[in-house]
Amino acid sequence: MKFLISFLFIALTQIAYTQNSTSLDIDLERIKGTWIIDLKTTPDGTPYLKEFVIRPDEGNQFRGVFYGSNFKDGYFNLNWEVVYFGFSSKDGSNSYYHSGYFKDGKVYGVTYCPDREFTMPWLGERKK
Repeated sequence: MKFLISFLFIALTQIAYTQNSTSLDIDLERIKGTWIIDLKTTPDGTPYLKEFVIRPDEGNQFRGVFYGSNFKDGYFNLNWEVVYFGFSSKDGSNSYYHSGYFKDGKVYGVTYCPDREFTMPWLGERKK
């Protein structure tokens, strides 16, 4: 089962990393900036808010901050009507893999950490 979850997550992030010449003309300025992400552990749990800072680079790349950690090597997929993304981050002990998409002024994501054996969905909105 762990292999299947790992395979599916890698396949989804590869979609986010794939970029070719058929990309749509998408204004990344509407994504750039700080988003407030709710990382609560259950749907009815207490909100656990963290910042997700996005700084587009050249082409389909971006960098930023997630859960207080700087990251690089983030990639957008600009071939769809919504903007998909994928990136990874690390803390002192583990690597985390994140992917998701932007739609209707919100960001929808999922984090996967194989060493901690968890997957967690999250939702966010632009910081006001």
